Amino acid sequence: LVAMRATLFFLFAIIAAAAFADSAPVGADEEAELRAEFDAMDLDKDGLIDRRELSQMDDAPEESDIDEFIMSFDQDGDGKISYEEIIDDAMNNPGNDDGEVE
Repeated sequence: LVAMRATLFFLFAIIAAAAFADSAPVGADEEAELRAEFDAMDLDKDGLIDRRELSQMDDAPEESDIDEFIMSFDQDGDGKISYEEIIDDAMNNPGNDDGEVE
């Protein structure tokens, strides 16, 4: 879970920092990097990251950690994480890298 969240939050920090630093827009490079990381986790390319995809990661966490991870981002309650949900979390919770919803 820590490695998975660290990978995502490293990229989200780039976006949050750009968004809150003098209202600078997110650069194309940062957006492309974040999108590439999300796409790498989205194994079936449906635009969502689900339990099955997280459990197939090389450093797959325990089932309970997967549930916690999904719940920390899943805003619509569908049990999946969309790119938009991750972006929204990064923008609304800058500096929050512990996975807790605030």
